[in-house]
Amino acid sequence: MEGAFDTKAHNDDLERDVENVWQRISRCGSGPVDINDIWNGGREDLVTVLMSILFLARSGRISVWQDDSPFGTIKLEVKLDWDIGTLEDAAPEPAPQVLPRSKEAVM
Repeated sequence: MEGAFDTKAHNDDLERDVENVWQRISRCGSGPVDINDIWNGGREDLVTVLMSILFLARSGRISVWQDDSPFGTIKLEVKLDWDIGTLEDAAPEPAPQVLPRSKEAVM
């Protein structure tokens, strides 16, 4: 079939690109990240970053927004897995106390 496009190599590259961009985002720490903080410059890298951000947002790993559309800076933030999160302001619960049993209670 002439003109057929083999997407396997493209998908492998895309997965590698998404993982690479995820590593860049992870190095920025917590809180909002400006796209310029993960973009290395150049048109090709910008396309790679934008495509990867779209895939990461679709998979639910990040939130993406733009305050001043259509020309404002694109920002993103890693979504926390709430199963591993803790409330910093919450006081720790005291451990339950086990009272020693007296000999009389055992007999």
